[in-house]
Amino acid sequence: MLAHCAGPERFYGFLDVLFHNQPQWSRAEDPAAALAGIAKMGGMGSEAFERCMNDDALSQRISKTRFDAEKALTIQSTPTFFVNGEELVGSQPYEAFQAAIEKSQPGP
Repeated sequence: MLAHCAGPERFYGFLDVLFHNQPQWSRAEDPAAALAGIAKMGGMGSEAFERCMNDDALSQRISKTRFDAEKALTIQSTPTFFVNGEELVGSQPYEAFQAAIEKSQPGP
């Protein structure tokens, strides 16, 4: 939700920071306060952060997208990745992704 509220120009930057710092904020005594700190560092004020975290329509839209994708793609585990339609399930080494990407590239 926080990345969505940051806007399209900062969406991926927020995602990068959130994933990079996930062990800290997700295990914090007060995860909401930890996320508020990330929001503040990213230039989002406390009022905007509170509005974002309490946006039920956004929460429902994100959940719907997730459930629709899970149903359409029959995802049953995390992580699951798709490379040009090929499903890679579970923790995979770099070589598995490299092979899937190379396989999806047109031949010479």
